[in-house]
Amino acid sequence: MAEWQPAATVPRDRMILADIGMPWACLAIWNEPSGQFCVTELETDLYLGQWNDTAITHTYVAESMLRGWQELPEVRRG
Repeated sequence: MAEWQPAATVPRDRMILADIGMPWACLAIWNEPSGQFCVTELETDLYLGQWNDTAITHTYVAESMLRGWQELPEVRRG
């Protein structure tokens, strides 16, 4: 896997993988109106007494929360 790039070099013109301190990387993109990064979050709720109702949501985080970033891997088809 690619090395993490310094947060100070994060691009604002495309989606990236971001390290914002969670145990996993998340998809992120700069959101100009909010002046923050829009990032994916994993949400888990109870269903029939078990923590098995998973979903992906999003939130906004300040650029200062970004610890590092990577380019998204290329998808090769065919």
